[in-house]
Amino acid sequence: MSNKKSKVGTNKIVLHSIFPLVYFLVLVFKNTLQNKFPHFCLSDIIYYFFSAFILTYIYLCSVILYRSIWDKKQENSNSLKNTLLSKWTRFIYLEIMIITFAPLILYWFKDLKETDSIYQPVSCIMLLIMCCKIVCCPEIFYGYTHLKSKINEVENNPLKFRTIWILSDKTNPTGIQDQLLKRKIDPSLSTYIAQIELLIHNDNFFFRSDIKIENLSSELKIPKSHLNYIFKYHSSVSFVEFKKMIKIHYATILIKNNYLQTNTLNYLSKEVGFASYDPFYRSFKKHTGNTPLDYHNLLRAKISQNESE
Repeated sequence: MSNKKSKVGTNKIVLHSIFPLVYFLVLVFKNTLQNKFPHFCLSDIIYYFFSAFILTYIYLCSVILYRSIWDKKQENSNSLKNTLLSKWTRFIYLEIMIITFAPLILYWFKDLKETDSIYQPVSCIMLLIMCCKIVCCPEIFYGYTHLKSKINEVENNPLKFRTIWILSDKTNPTGIQDQLLKRKIDPSLSTYIAQIELLIHNDNFFFRSDIKIENLSSELKIPKSHLNYIFKYHSSVSFVEFKKMIKIHYATILIKNNYLQTNTLNYLSKEVGFASYDPFYRSFKKHTGNTPLDYHNLLRAKISQNESE
């Protein structure tokens, strides 16, 4: 956590060995001590001793973390790294606090055997949460360099609508009606697609949650049968998926323009035309490779990185 190098002296080793050594000796000679001093409640003595041990080291860890990380002024060159380090130490510290204080609190309400039976599942759940968090976060599981590469992916991999169009005239439509449409549409195919793309970039037409291909036909003055043919033979996605792509495209623009500083993700989903947050979340992750919140955090990290360079 720190770049400072320090030697561990004999005094420090002895000092930090007193607590665990005495605690170990008390446990080993518990029966002997109980026989010699029957008027003492040894279980309570061990409990208070253990509590003092825990509280002392919790305090020492808090002081070290506060001075070394939490209260440390971030250097510009390492602002992103320091922010991640601060967040992760707080998260792990909180987990350890819960695991540590659980048996101390439970002891007052249950006897020793019941406390142990309750504490074990509590500690297992907390450790499972920690493991899941680590696995789901690339900056920890894969390292800081992976996070930086992922930040760059967000900036270098925008949604591109032109990649979905299949402009080849070598399509082989099935059915007599589609074959007749091919003759009519092929000469005007590029014009139709240009009109659709122009509508994408110059209007909020696709923000409506109830938009249908009939509405697009009416807006562009293109026959519905022609549009159905285009999305069937000259598009790699269906019209339904195409609408979602456009909405997600505008959502990424709003996020880049700091929309989430004053609005929630749920409001963003409705702003771009989704009926609820769940389909927005699934579509966003499908088309960008990130959840909306991850995308927002990665963009902010990219800005911090650029500012520090």
